[in-house]
Amino acid sequence: MSEANEQPTAQLETEAKASTESTEQLKILKYLFIVGGEKGGVGKTWFTYILIELLLQLDLDPTILDLDKTTPNVAKAYLKDIYHQWSAANIQALQVFEPISRVEEGQENHQARLNKLLSQQILLSNSPDDTKSRDRLSEVVELSDNTIVSLPAQSQSGLCHWLDETDLTMSATNTQIVLFWVSDGSYESLSLLEEFIYKYPDLQYCLVVNKGIGTSSQWENYRLGLVNPDLNKMIAKDELKGIVIEKVVLSDEISIRIQKENLTFSEILTDPDTNKRLAYRLKTWLEQSFTTIKSTGYF
Repeated sequence: MSEANEQPTAQLETEAKASTESTEQLKILKYLFIVGGEKGGVGKTWFTYILIELLLQLDLDPTILDLDKTTPNVAKAYLKDIYHQWSAANIQALQVFEPISRVEEGQENHQARLNKLLSQQILLSNSPDDTKSRDRLSEVVELSDNTIVSLPAQSQSGLCHWLDETDLTMSATNTQIVLFWVSDGSYESLSLLEEFIYKYPDLQYCLVVNKGIGTSSQWENYRLGLVNPDLNKMIAKDELKGIVIEKVVLSDEISIRIQKENLTFSEILTDPDTNKRLAYRLKTWLEQSFTTIKSTGYF
């Protein structure tokens, strides 16, 4: 074949590949973002805050699920009305919820049904027999345009039970499942992610290494690829996305207000009592974090 014929052929192949990728992207109408990591104290809550703020900025209006029964800080900050419903109903963390019955089809719209499902906290039990909570989670995802699920530590078993009985391609609802694995860069954290990837290869994964949590030695190992070279190879081949969230240095005043008053980042930024210099520092860090997360290509 002549060089003149080879060029159009290569161009057609490139265009066909681009068209296929575009078509695949169009098929994904909504996302289920799961923020996990199994270990406690690695920054899952703060990353969830960032992710929520990003989706709100993009007008994607996500349904937010906080599955942490002990310290539901995400719900306290971003689901104040719903969290108060839980408290008003005297819902206890270890209570076994009664199933939420459906009304006859046509008598309840999607939003009303979604509100009813969210009126009680969804808790993924580690028991394989607890199908009620898993069914409720599935229904919320089906009814929502985009969903963010914030997992507590030590919840991998419950998540696995749900994944084992779920169509991971979510083809029926055109939903893409993305697991953001928040890590401190330690060997234990990254090894757990590797095990999860091998068990559920059909999921989309993004390793979120929290620079504000890990020690300097852990960070040096992560940078050099010594902690888990297999994961670094996956990142290099774009089989696994990897991002680094920079450390934010907040004043004691802002940190205490966020924790004690259950304020969102937006509430801190728009509060006239917030020091303008500190607000600018937080705003700049958020914008940098947004840019980092958007580099994954999911937004």
